[in-house]
Amino acid sequence: MKESIEEKAAYFFTCKKDGFTKNQEKEFLFWIDENIEHKKAFEKLERLQLLCSSLSKSTKERISQEVHQSIKSRKALKKTNLLKIVASVIFILGATLFTINEYLNFGIKHIYTSNKELRDIVLPDGSKVILDAKTKLDIKYYSDKREVNISEGKALFEVSSNPNKPFIVNADMIKVEVLGTNFEVKNEKDKIAVDVISGKVKVEQNKNDEFQQLAILTQGKHISFDKQSSKTVLKDIDIKNIASWKDGVLFFQDYSLQKAIDEFKKYKDIDIVIQKDIQKYSISGSFGIDDIDKFIFALSKIYPIKVDKKGNSIYIYKKF
Repeated sequence: MKESIEEKAAYFFTCKKDGFTKNQEKEFLFWIDENIEHKKAFEKLERLQLLCSSLSKSTKERISQEVHQSIKSRKALKKTNLLKIVASVIFILGATLFTINEYLNFGIKHIYTSNKELRDIVLPDGSKVILDAKTKLDIKYYSDKREVNISEGKALFEVSSNPNKPFIVNADMIKVEVLGTNFEVKNEKDKIAVDVISGKVKVEQNKNDEFQQLAILTQGKHISFDKQSSKTVLKDIDIKNIASWKDGVLFFQDYSLQKAIDEFKKYKDIDIVIQKDIQKYSISGSFGIDDIDKFIFALSKIYPIKVDKKGNSIYIYKKF
């Protein structure tokens, strides 16, 4: 069907713009060779983008206003053929209010993951996201909102303001809603936390499919939500320590020894075994991501522990 071809072309277009994964590229090459109509649909999008880039700023702004007004007046947008939607808005690429990804991504989910390395992402609206190691999130753009689901890990958001399209971050049962700000969301095994560097965010909890407000956070404010007990903690935090991982620094504030070691493991393939009796030792301080040896040395000065290295493994015991 022609509409499904255009939708698929739009999907691959944005995937290519974001950077193909190996599976996406393999799927794209198979799809593009499968039918000449596939290739034509994809090449048309590339030509339209090239055409847009040649327009002057004033021309794009003028067309943007006209198209925006036209789109607002359409009551049956979802029933409109996707190709016609693309044709009507394609000239506003690069303008302030619209980008190609916003329209070609309409209802299409994009998944971003990171392994041992941090990952920088620039979203269609100009918002920026930095993923910590071992982080997974997906993003969808709608006509009335921008929505992110962070299923695991940490992400730092710098959101472009758009009062008509709020930016929403979901982390399991917690929802964070902003219009324009800079903040970090952490979805960890035992808790969810939000730290605000600048601006203002609203944090809500999903209780029986109804959202209840937990807090309004401003600069330097922190909230954590315990997944098991549903207990929340509100406090002030030094903004210099928010998302310190993006600068290669791990900041621990009353972390258990096991949790601190797990943080190091996200970035390096290291085998560290900790005796059960000392896994809950409390740790605070700042350490470089690569400074596991310095961390263990500092640990030995604080607690009575013994460290053994056997091959590529490190064993940490309680010293008797």
